Amino acid sequence: LDTAQFYRSTVSQESLLYVQRPPAPQHCSNNCCCTSQAVARQQLQQQPINIYDTYQHVYKQLNKQQQHGSVYGHYQAKEQLLQPRTKKTVRIQLPSEERRESTEDEDTLRRRQYRVGLNMFNTNPQRGMEYLVKKEFVEYSPTAVAKFLLGRKGLSKKMVGEYICSLQKPFNLAVLHCFVVDMDFSGLHLDIALRQLLAEVRTPGEAQKIEKLVEVFAQRYIECNQMFVSGFKSPDTIFVLSYAMVLLNTDLHNKSNKPERKMKQDDFVRNLRGIDCGSDIDLDMVKGIYDRIKVQEFKQGSDHVSQVTKVQETIVGSKRPNLSSSWRRLVCFCRVTEVANINKKEKKDAHQRGLFLFNDLLVVTKNEKSKKKQLHQHRYTMGLSDLRVTMYRTTHHQFGVQLQERHTSRVAATFACRSYNDQQRFVSDLQESIAEVEEMDRARILINETESRC
Repeated sequence: LDTAQFYRSTVSQESLLYVQRPPAPQHCSNNCCCTSQAVARQQLQQQPINIYDTYQHVYKQLNKQQQHGSVYGHYQAKEQLLQPRTKKTVRIQLPSEERRESTEDEDTLRRRQYRVGLNMFNTNPQRGMEYLVKKEFVEYSPTAVAKFLLGRKGLSKKMVGEYICSLQKPFNLAVLHCFVVDMDFSGLHLDIALRQLLAEVRTPGEAQKIEKLVEVFAQRYIECNQMFVSGFKSPDTIFVLSYAMVLLNTDLHNKSNKPERKMKQDDFVRNLRGIDCGSDIDLDMVKGIYDRIKVQEFKQGSDHVSQVTKVQETIVGSKRPNLSSSWRRLVCFCRVTEVANINKKEKKDAHQRGLFLFNDLLVVTKNEKSKKKQLHQHRYTMGLSDLRVTMYRTTHHQFGVQLQERHTSRVAATFACRSYNDQQRFVSDLQESIAEVEEMDRARILINETESRC
C-alpha cells in the first residue's frame, strides 16, 4: 500500500507540471510558441493520467502526450526525466548453492562425528565420552552425561555398564547415581524393577562393580517404594535381596553350569532366612521371585551388538569373519548382481549377491538354501578404509557400482543394482561409511594429541 501511494503521488498531474508557464501575452499571434505550449497543457488536462496504472504504463503515456507539442530547450532536461526508463529487476538475495552445500556438508559432518563418538565410546568408553564432550554433543556434567547414556541408540549396553561402574573415577560414580535416579521403579516388584535396570545396563564382570550397581539400585528403589519398604525391619534387606537375585540369575542361566548343580527353590529360600535383621521375609514373595527369574533370565535390552550377532548367525562358511564387536554397526543390506565384465550381458539372476554393509566392513555373501532359516554363504570381505566408489552405466548394466582401491585404482568388486533407487541408496550409504572410517582415524589422532598434552 505504501509503495502504491508513493507511485501515485509521483505521477499525479500536480507533480508532473512542476514548472508553471507564465501567461501568454495577449498580443501573441496564433502561431506563437506560447500558443503551442498552451495547447499542449490543454491536451494534458483533457487526457488525465490514470493513477491506478502501473508506473511503466504511466511513463509510456506521458511520453506519447509530450510528442504533440513543442517544449523549450531549457525545459528539455527536466522533461527527459519523464522518458521511459529501462525496467530494473529487484533480486531477492537467496542463499547461494555453494553456501547451501556447505551448510549441508556441515550437517553431514556433525552427524558423522556423532556416530564416530558413539563408535569410540563402544571401543573405549572413557575416550569416547571425552570426544563427545569435546565436540559439544553432551555437556560435561553427571546429570547431562546420565541423560545422554540412558536409552541412547548406538551405544553398547556393556560399555555403558563399564563406564558408570568405574569405581576409581568419582565423576563416573556420580553419573551412575544420576543414571539410576532417572529411572522410576514406583509400584514395581523388586525383581521386575531390577530387570528394568539390567535391560539398560549389562552387569560388569567384577563383583565389586556389581555390588556398587546393586547398592545404588536399592537406594533408588527405596525412594520410589517407601510404603513397601516400611514393612521390613531394615532397608538394607532390599540390597541383600537384590544382590541375591543377581547371583540366582547367574546360577540358573549359566550354560557352563550343569543342570543338577543349579540352585533349587528350597536352596534359594534357605539362603535368604534371617536376612531382615534375623527375621524371615515373606515366603510367597521369595518363591515368586525364584519362579520369575527361572522362567525369564535377566537380559540386557537389544542394541546394535545384538543385531550384528543375529546377522552373524545367518552367515556360514569357514572363512566368515567374526562380526560381533561392540563398535561394529550394521548400516544396510542390499541385493545386487556381481558383474565380471561390464560390457557383457549376464544371465538373469546369475551371480546374485547379498551385501552386508557395516560401518567398517563390506561382507559379500551368496544365498544358501535352507529349510529352517535363510542363510548366507560367505564369499569375501572388504575393509572400507581404502575404497573408492564409482557408478557406471552400460548397455547391459544400467545401475552399476564399482569399488576400487584408492591408491592403486585396482578394481576390487563390480556390482549391478536392480534399480536407480537401490543404486543411489547403496552408494550413499557406502560413501558415508567410508567417510566415517576416515573420520574415526582423525578422531583417534585428536584424542591422542589431547592426552599427550595432558
